[in-house]
Amino acid sequence: MNHTQFIYDVVHSYTATIYIGLKDFATGVTADPALLQEFVRSYVREFRRGTPAGCVTVTPTTFSFVDGYEDGFAIGFINYPRFPTSPDAIKQSALRFAEALVVEFRQRRVSVVLPDETVMIAPVEV
Repeated sequence: MNHTQFIYDVVHSYTATIYIGLKDFATGVTADPALLQEFVRSYVREFRRGTPAGCVTVTPTTFSFVDGYEDGFAIGFINYPRFPTSPDAIKQSALRFAEALVVEFRQRRVSVVLPDETVMIAPVEV
């Protein structure tokens, strides 16, 4: 019988989840989910250049509301023990990334759910 040994690397838990639909608010056209996946991968590659997000999950979801539904994604940030960072750095990274998603995917709003608050981000009409 094989007796595998394990190493445990522990950090304080902290998560942030961005919720985003894919429907362009101006045209009503739904973006290709592959574009969002690639946008996230590009963001995570920036980690090597100082972006505090070494591990980001992308999970398809459906938002149901009074007038209908919309497909979208939950984009999760965790304090990953391989690339540990502070809760504030994770929060700020999630908020900045949510802003980039609003612009890139032309959203009216996205929500960022943190352990102690939920932040709605919407572009200001100028």
